[in-house]
Amino acid sequence: MLVIWLLTGKLNVIIKAIRQFQQGNLNARIAVRNNNELDMIGLVFNEMADTIARNITELKETDEFRKELIGNVSHDLRTPLPMNLLILTPFRHSIPRVWDPAVK
Repeated sequence: MLVIWLLTGKLNVIIKAIRQFQQGNLNARIAVRNNNELDMIGLVFNEMADTIARNITELKETDEFRKELIGNVSHDLRTPLPMNLLILTPFRHSIPRVWDPAVK
């Protein structure tokens, strides 16, 4: 009877951690104390949870980079070319005219 109680107790701990992770607690882990089969399940779950949490962090960082890039490109596209040329007019003599066919 004691063996069954120990097994169900460990299974309940595993189930609790899995449910916590499922509900969004990405820090939920299973305490691994021994080297038996149930603790191996806990170890594998912990490794999987670490990988998922790391992937989520990387996806968030990539999404932030994407948003920043889109914002920068959008800003650049909204800046009118004539305004840029007007700003550069005082410097027109110091800028080489690489588009001039006479300049080689």
